[in-house]
Amino acid sequence: MINIQAKFMDKKIILAVFLFLLLSTALLKIYFVNGVDWDFAAHYLSAKSADSNNFLNVIKEEVISKQTTMQVGVVEKGKIYFESYRAPLSIAFFMVLYPLLGHNSAIAYLMIMVILLFYATLYFSKKLGINYLFTASLFALPYILIFTFVVNSEGMLSLILMIIALSFESDNKWQSGIFIGLAGLAKYTSLIFLPMLLLLQGRKNILKGYLSFVIVTLPWLVFNYIIFGNPLYSYLSSISVSLESSAPSPISLTAIFTIVAFFIPAIIISILLSYWYFKEKKKGAYQAFRKNVFKRPLIILISFLSLSIVEFIILGRHESPFDQARYAYFLYSALAFLIAYAIDKLISLIKNDKAYLKKSIIHNSDIILFLFSAATIVGALVILNTGMHANLTSGSQNSIFTDVVSETRELNMYNCTFVSNDWVYLRYYNITAYSPYFYNSSIKAFPVIVINSIGTSSNAVYIGLHKKIYSNDSFSIYLSNSSNEQHC
Repeated sequence: MINIQAKFMDKKIILAVFLFLLLSTALLKIYFVNGVDWDFAAHYLSAKSADSNNFLNVIKEEVISKQTTMQVGVVEKGKIYFESYRAPLSIAFFMVLYPLLGHNSAIAYLMIMVILLFYATLYFSKKLGINYLFTASLFALPYILIFTFVVNSEGMLSLILMIIALSFESDNKWQSGIFIGLAGLAKYTSLIFLPMLLLLQGRKNILKGYLSFVIVTLPWLVFNYIIFGNPLYSYLSSISVSLESSAPSPISLTAIFTIVAFFIPAIIISILLSYWYFKEKKKGAYQAFRKNVFKRPLIILISFLSLSIVEFIILGRHESPFDQARYAYFLYSALAFLIAYAIDKLISLIKNDKAYLKKSIIHNSDIILFLFSAATIVGALVILNTGMHANLTSGSQNSIFTDVVSETRELNMYNCTFVSNDWVYLRYYNITAYSPYFYNSSIKAFPVIVINSIGTSSNAVYIGLHKKIYSNDSFSIYLSNSSNEQHC
């Protein structure tokens, strides 16, 4: 008990907790101001749909019948919404939370992810012998806040599981195979890290690692076979959506800058430390550096970075600059860990020589990074609070969709079935809506909600002879001349 109390009374842990509390505050603010993004909503809706008694029968019948390129693998029938190319673990989380908390399960999910990230990074830092405040200061930043929480619900979960897998890997434990398997069930692209099990020492260890991965993954393969007739159906659907959604394009410099921008203070600190160490301590400097730095943890981190780069290039070439940055959370994390590791080891080397103890940056580098992280999160909160914010999540703005709900109630249309360019977000707010891509042949029979400047282009929705019955700067509602009781 004394050791546990002493550990949590440590100054670095207290400061790290403060950073993650700030992160949670900013996250909740973004959630209530901007809402959630498409992927987050899709996972939530799939879990909510699983409550239906005929859920499995519906997806079994519907998924195979969908032949359109735009919406392959998407089921939207009545209250049921399911995307077969989504990895299942994030959905499973929501399936546990939704019966207990209803719509508030989204908030609970976000807070659970913050707590899990805190403990995963703490555990990883302990295993690699890194000052935890370095790690926390590089993870509690707006990139993680925006791109891996509200935008990618499954991305945050897969990242947490991969951090735990790397922790076991650094300890040469076959259990890393379990967590790589779980990370793959959270986000299919995590499977690119499967070769890292080859870094385990000993053939039996490697074999146990891969065997544990297979055991963890097998139930989902069986599910795919039973429902879709192909054990790899979900995986192949995911690859198809990722690689065929747009033509290949160059990696954007904007995306790269978004990834590395918040590392600039840490990079400056590491350059200064390297300069002082190698300039002044010329004799035996490289040998000491190599002895203290080139260890198993560095091999693990470099392997993680290398595979993250490969994943980023493969996926990024088929995405917009925003999505390139959005899907780079593994690359971001690999860089964060490497920089934290480098700074920590350089400081350890410098502190061995008393001549360097007077350098204030050595003693205060963790505080500098802490202050930078705290300032950026507070800055994000101030911007959100003053209303001078962009649409950070590129998806649903909470106020717009709550206004839609309010207006459909006023018009006695809340229980109607709509067609909309943002049908996923409307379903997130319990309005039954369908994609225009599925219903172009019968769209004249449906009332329409067009959301301006969000999600799929409003031009995708056929208005035809629909009569506009409500409009403001954010959305419009149209009533079809051929609407009947079946639809409204």
